[in-house]
Amino acid sequence: MLQNILLIWLNSNINAENSHDYRNTIDQLRCVVNNINVFNDVDQCVDFFTDVYSENVFMIISGELCQNAVPLVHDVAQLHAIFIFCSNCNNEKRYEEWAKEWTKTKGVFSQIPSILEALKKAAQQLEQNAILMSFLNANDDK
Repeated sequence: MLQNILLIWLNSNINAENSHDYRNTIDQLRCVVNNINVFNDVDQCVDFFTDVYSENVFMIISGELCQNAVPLVHDVAQLHAIFIFCSNCNNEKRYEEWAKEWTKTKGVFSQIPSILEALKKAAQQLEQNAILMSFLNANDDK
């Protein structure tokens, strides 16, 4: 389980009638990341970022909100990875092309298991980068 990661999930359909699917998805995500904050409003989500100081943040954004939300949060220093989730999206290719413009975007996904794998991979990369930075900083001190 990824301990030092805060996962933010921004999805306008969170309060939809498919609450069983939502609970199941949260349970799957909690198997990988313990700390999850869920939002269905872009403004509330962006406001939340002002309270996040020392955490490593990953974010899942639904396809219908990504073009509004990503430009607002992309440059937040604590945000390390963005995953676009299109569960029933007909425009996946369009989002894939658009996502290439944003360096923190790790891909467009239509299934939760593929997001879980990408989360693990991004967390491993973040950890490796932190180890490398601490090694380089230790050498600079000598």
